Amino acid sequence: MSTQGAGPRRHVNWVQLISAAGVAIVTVIAAGLADGAMSSVARIFRDNPPPKIEQTSEHHVILFDPEGSLGSEYTVTEHIGPAKCWEESLVSESPGALRCAAKHYLFDPCWQKGSWDPGHVGCLLNPWSRKVAILNLPSGTGEYEKVPHIEIPWGLEIQNPNDRHETVRCSSVAGGTIEFVDGKPIYWKCFDELDKHVGWAVGDIEKSKDGPWKVFFSGKRSDQIVQTPISNLWW
Repeated sequence: MSTQGAGPRRHVNWVQLISAAGVAIVTVIAAGLADGAMSSVARIFRDNPPPKIEQTSEHHVILFDPEGSLGSEYTVTEHIGPAKCWEESLVSESPGALRCAAKHYLFDPCWQKGSWDPGHVGCLLNPWSRKVAILNLPSGTGEYEKVPHIEIPWGLEIQNPNDRHETVRCSSVAGGTIEFVDGKPIYWKCFDELDKHVGWAVGDIEKSKDGPWKVFFSGKRSDQIVQTPISNLWW
């Protein structure tokens, strides 16, 4: 028996229909999760904004006291010799800081323990290090050359422009060949909290009376520079 006017029958593929419905449901759920994730990220940054640096703190590194005793925060980790010191430090403006060499390595800056002990100096790798290398000077410090050099801080701690919740520490590269980024000289090499090289601080420091000092930063894989505040500065 047939019915007049009825069109051809349609065969429904229930497997495809159910699959399509499932994909639609998953898509809606995924979109909801994505929106939720974005909202969570936005909430995290809203509730935990990057710290604002109000001022720049200056520090002057003092390794030995007037009696020649090592500061309590420092520890001697090695003794090296023979060594020789021949000129003023090129990276530190600290009074009496010297540039020395031993075993084909440069040590800058180093400080004499005292006028009564000219045969030894203590050296630091960077201004925030607490590990001291003692160099033995068979000929004493003697006369050393006073050389003109760029007067810049030995070290900086700056806000990481790529993640303002983090800080980056930068140590002077004075004494080597000066390179440039975007026309500005590279004065400091910068490292993250894991001591991984992440970029450079470049150009002159911009000083301010009402806020933190600032410096330009260039990432390791970037030829762009961006200005960022300085939280700590070492001489």
